[in-house]
Amino acid sequence: MSYPEPLPNPFPFVPKCVFTDVDDTPTYNGKLPVETLSALVELQTAGVSVVPVTGGCSGWCDCMLRTWPIQTIIGENGAVWMWLDNEGKLKRQFLQGEEQRKANIQDLEAI
Repeated sequence: MSYPEPLPNPFPFVPKCVFTDVDDTPTYNGKLPVETLSALVELQTAGVSVVPVTGGCSGWCDCMLRTWPIQTIIGENGAVWMWLDNEGKLKRQFLQGEEQRKANIQDLEAI
């Protein structure tokens, strides 16, 4: 596995948030390498939020949110975002309202 060049030491600012794709960005061949998990923990400890952004379904997002050291994730190509509140309870917000989502389900079932 090849690794990217490290950032220069005199980074001009301390980021508060980093957005990342999931497939083959922090993962490698569908798995989360220990080096990535360690980096996520280090970023969390430093107060930097990492927000994965994926086309994956909300079920996968739920799994990542509960097992990775992250607090927020954007899934289904931006159609849903999920986060853990201060008590660790899963919250989610959909791009479309409930009525539109129900209409979409009906349209799919009619196919």
